[in-house]
Amino acid sequence: MPTKVATRSTITKTATTKRPAGKRPAARRVKSKSSTFERVLRENLHWIVLSAAAIVVGVLLFVGYQKVIASSIFEVRQIDILGTNHTDNKNIEETVRNLTGKTGVWNSDVVTIQKAIEKLSWIKTASVSRVLPDRLRIRVSEREPKAIVRLDSGAKVWVDDEARILGEVKSDENSSFVMTGWNEAKDGEATKKNQERVRLYLRILDEFRKAEIAARVAAIDLSVLQDIEATVNQNGVIKPVKLGNQDFAERLKPALTLLETLESNGALETVEKIIAYDRTPVVGYKTANAQNNLKVSQKMASKTVR
Repeated sequence: MPTKVATRSTITKTATTKRPAGKRPAARRVKSKSSTFERVLRENLHWIVLSAAAIVVGVLLFVGYQKVIASSIFEVRQIDILGTNHTDNKNIEETVRNLTGKTGVWNSDVVTIQKAIEKLSWIKTASVSRVLPDRLRIRVSEREPKAIVRLDSGAKVWVDDEARILGEVKSDENSSFVMTGWNEAKDGEATKKNQERVRLYLRILDEFRKAEIAARVAAIDLSVLQDIEATVNQNGVIKPVKLGNQDFAERLKPALTLLETLESNGALETVEKIIAYDRTPVVGYKTANAQNNLKVSQKMASKTVR
């Protein structure tokens, strides 16, 4: 049988056929992936273009929007303020303009403005609304003054039922006696005690008005809540009267009668204070040698009780 002789071409073909499996299929996969990407790109090109255009338009609109709201169209030109009685409108307007100078009406932070206004002494609540393009409307509810307090400095101020100092008392507003003994510390405990003082002041004021003796009282010392002291005006002569912690009008009335009697007897100047812890007031004299005056005052006090 004839023997086959391997030629160069046969060797080349054999070498080619015996090339390691996998190389040519890998190349085909790369080509296949590239073709798939190109096909997807061609099919969705219009969506890609539209998305890019939308982004560009959005950016342009945003920039334009920022320019519009920052323009003078929305600059605050008018501030309407409603509900004020004690508060100076200029203080509210200044507060608002400080917070809207850069933002204008459109971008104004109404919550921040509201909180800033409510920090003003007389303001209890506030609401802020925009009136486009260039106005803000402010509605406020003011705190109600409840008592007149004389501070350590001598200044007379209004306070409300939350013991918040509102402002100085004007000369034509001093319609009732003042409270002394106010705790001027800025802590929570002081505020709590001062709120008690306001409630007690209102109770005493009500009792004195019903008894028609409020006009005789110049001040009430509430520094010690269990031992109230009234300062009374006896025809220009100021005298303190200790009243304890209850029945204030019932105790003060006989004390006032006693002071009138002492004045008519010429003994008023010798009196240091009146102690009225019940309906029989006792006189405290300036000197220890006023025993005769003491006997007279005690007799008069017993008559006032009857």
